[in-house]
Amino acid sequence: IESFINAEDPSEYVKVCSEANDSEIWAALIPYLLMARKTMQENLIDTELIYAYAKTGNLTEMEKFVTGPNVANIQTIGDRCFSEGLYQAAKILFISINNNSKLALCHIHLEEYREAVEAAKKANNVSTWKQVCFACLRAEEFRLAATCGLEVIKYPDHVDDVVVYYSDLGH
Repeated sequence: IESFINAEDPSEYVKVCSEANDSEIWAALIPYLLMARKTMQENLIDTELIYAYAKTGNLTEMEKFVTGPNVANIQTIGDRCFSEGLYQAAKILFISINNNSKLALCHIHLEEYREAVEAAKKANNVSTWKQVCFACLRAEEFRLAATCGLEVIKYPDHVDDVVVYYSDLGH
C-alpha cells in the first residue's frame, strides 16, 4: 500500500481495498484511499474509507467525511457496521441519511432507550415501535415502553404480540 501511496497510483484501488479487507489493515488503507480520492471519484473508494474509519474507531473523521461531499453508499456501509456490532459508527451513518428505523435499533444496542423512542417517532412504523417497545420492556424502562405501546395500539394486528411479550417477561 505504501508503494502505491508513494507513487500516487490509485489505479489498483479495487485490488488494494480487497487485500486490505482480507488482511484487516484498516489504518494502512486510510492514507491510500485519501490519496486515491484526490484523482478519482468512485463509490468504492468513499465507501471503503468510511468503513476503514469505522473499523479504526476514528468516528470524528468518519462523521466529517460523511457530512461532506462524497459518493459513498452510506446505507450499505451503515448496514455493514451494524451487522458487525459497530453501533456507534452505524448510528452516525444512519443519522446522516435519516434512516430512523435503523437508528432506533442502534440506540437500543447502545442502551440509549430515550433516543430509541425519539428515532421510532420519526420512523413511525409499527415494526420499529414494537422492537423499541420490547427493548424498553427488557431494560425495565416501563414509561418508554408505554409510549411505544400506545403507538402499537394503532395497529390492532400487532397488539397481541406486545401483550404476549409483556406477559412472557412476567409483567
